[in-house]
Amino acid sequence: YFQWVDTILGVENTACCAAFSYAGKLTEAVLLGAVANRFPGKKLEWNSKAMKFTNMPQANKLVARKYRSF
Repeated sequence: YFQWVDTILGVENTACCAAFSYAGKLTEAVLLGAVANRFPGKKLEWNSKAMKFTNMPQANKLVARKYRSF
């Protein structure tokens, strides 16, 4: 907790082990797990550069939502 608060306050803390550089990849992996949970027993192939599944178009609908136009 204190390392997190020190990081927010900008306190130099060499013992801090909170590396924020991997947060995006970690979040992507967790959210892909949530999508994969909707397709039990199926193998999903993910293209991270294109941000879509290459073998399951139904799963791509869960990656980003379509917003209605105004």
